[in-house]
Amino acid sequence: CDANPLNVEENKAFTEFLEIYPNPANETGTVSFNVKGKGETSISFINSSGTKTTVSLGTLEPGPQLKKVSLAELAAGFYIVKVTTPTAVYTTKLIKQ
Repeated sequence: CDANPLNVEENKAFTEFLEIYPNPANETGTVSFNVKGKGETSISFINSSGTKTTVSLGTLEPGPQLKKVSLAELAAGFYIVKVTTPTAVYTTKLIKQ
């Protein structure tokens, strides 16, 4: 087999990531992620009680994305951040101050 597993892992690391900063955050945050296929993308914030707030990011083209999001309506606390793209779901953690 000519496939190089290292190259697969390198590609996977590049295409599957989600970051939100600053973290902890106050009123706004910047979300950084990659979209593999064009389509509708959304971001959800899920608090420790399971309450979910979802925001549509619209139809995005494939490639690296950098989106500013308002966190003003979120209460202070710990959140799971979930970005849903046409081909993947990414999750990370956020502390809202």
